[in-house]
Amino acid sequence: MKEKILLRLKTACGKNTATTDITLNKWAEYLSAKITEESQIDAEIEIIKPILDTYDGNMNFVVADAVKKANTVAPPPPAPPSYAPPSTDEPSWFTAFKEKQNADTLELKTKLTSFEKQKQTEEMVTEARKIIYSKYKILPSERALLEKSLDLTLKVSTFDKVDDLVSGVTAQFSDLRSTLGLSGVEPVDGNGGGSSTSKEKPILENLKKNLQREGKLPTPQLTT
Repeated sequence: MKEKILLRLKTACGKNTATTDITLNKWAEYLSAKITEESQIDAEIEIIKPILDTYDGNMNFVVADAVKKANTVAPPPPAPPSYAPPSTDEPSWFTAFKEKQNADTLELKTKLTSFEKQKQTEEMVTEARKIIYSKYKILPSERALLEKSLDLTLKVSTFDKVDDLVSGVTAQFSDLRSTLGLSGVEPVDGNGGGSSTSKEKPILENLKKNLQREGKLPTPQLTT
């Protein structure tokens, strides 16, 4: 009897029913306990048909809703928050501070270099004087002229070696002496002898006359 009831249930529900065979089989077991004759099957099925239709409708709704959700395009995931890298630009006050520090450092370096150069020159001049006075016959009256030669030589050129400075001063000193009508500078003799005072007077006289001719010294008036 159960098989006949199950067959009639499937026919009543139709081919497109959403009710599963498991559910229909449960209903067939339930009805087979009540039905004793085949003629009662249709009547009993008519009684439970609204329940089957309701169940079938609910299943169709659930399936349709699930299909709808499955076919719905999921929205794209939210974009990750934008990340702005930290700015590598330094603040203006720091740039100004660095520029001032660089300028101050450059100024200090320049002053230090100038100081070291000046000190080096002073030491070289002192050594050059010693060499010139020990190597050449320089009369006391010519020392001012020698210092003038030294000053002119340093203004015209720069020197890194004492020997070069000595050569430059000596050449300049000889030129000034020649301009004044004096002889060239003489080296000391082999015994280390220096200048003699006996030669100083003629040199001074010649220098005095040259300066008088150039109008740098007054010419004495002759008296009668």
